[in-house]
Amino acid sequence: MQYLVTEFIDGGSLRDWNNAAEQSWREIVELLIGVADGLAAAHDAKILHRDIKPGNILVMKSGYAKLADFGLAKLAEEPEGSDATKTVTEQRTQTGMVLGTVAYMSPEQAQGKELDYSA
Repeated sequence: MQYLVTEFIDGGSLRDWNNAAEQSWREIVELLIGVADGLAAAHDAKILHRDIKPGNILVMKSGYAKLADFGLAKLAEEPEGSDATKTVTEQRTQTGMVLGTVAYMSPEQAQGKELDYSA
């Protein structure tokens, strides 16, 4: 038998969390630190999410944030001459393709340029 197991998120999206009640600056900062930690973990794994928006950030009732919907994610490109092996064999996004939610895109993504996760 095969099973698909997912984590139960007992809250809602960031949009729901924001609309539910007035949040203190401390709650907002703590939540955004969680979002940044999630993005850092993805970047450490060489994964670019490419669709970060309030609907793709889920918030537990405890205020802990989780990143969701990695449907547009891709592996970061390795530099030329890198010895890293590619494990993804699906069709790759071509340079110039624009995927994601326009209102939340970085300028590079909106222009179809190569993306990275550097500061």
